[in-house]
Amino acid sequence: MRIKPSICIKLISYAWLFIFKIDYEHRNIPVYIIYNKIKGGEGMDIRTGAGGVAGRLSNLTHRRFLFDGIECGSIEGALQSFKFKDPNMQAEICKLGGMKAKRSGSSKNWRQKQVLYWKGNEIKRDSQEYQKLLDLLYQSAFDQCEKYRKDILSCVGATFTHSIGKRKVQDTVLTTQEFTSRLKKLRDGQRLV
Repeated sequence: MRIKPSICIKLISYAWLFIFKIDYEHRNIPVYIIYNKIKGGEGMDIRTGAGGVAGRLSNLTHRRFLFDGIECGSIEGALQSFKFKDPNMQAEICKLGGMKAKRSGSSKNWRQKQVLYWKGNEIKRDSQEYQKLLDLLYQSAFDQCEKYRKDILSCVGATFTHSIGKRKVQDTVLTTQEFTSRLKKLRDGQRLV
């Protein structure tokens, strides 16, 4: 009986994974990084409902921090608040987390004009001003939320992906690239602001 070479490679890979798992768990380094490297995986798909760090890095995850002087309950709450013109309503939306935050802005029709808001000011979606606002948002969460910071820093070698995200700027307040590139920069030690 002959064993296919591809099966042999998989068996050897899983054996190495087991050996690495013991060492990396001891040093508190996530095993999925080694697993993805061995399997040639596409990286860490960040989304709500994913297990471990990939799920915790979701923007919907509840985390308390101040963003430009406004109390936030999640990154998603702040992102959805950009769809509201009224600063008082924005402050309330910022406090939300989870699916409640996600749903809060779902009925707002900002796409037609491609205009978002922060503290009573209009911001064009495709502007550098908006990119700076996103930088401040992610840097604020990173600086103030120890668990979020540890999760990002634990992803050494991982390629961040977001399969459920949108790619076109005109369709979303945060594209997949805008999201994953900020996580990568923070992980790699670059300050966003």
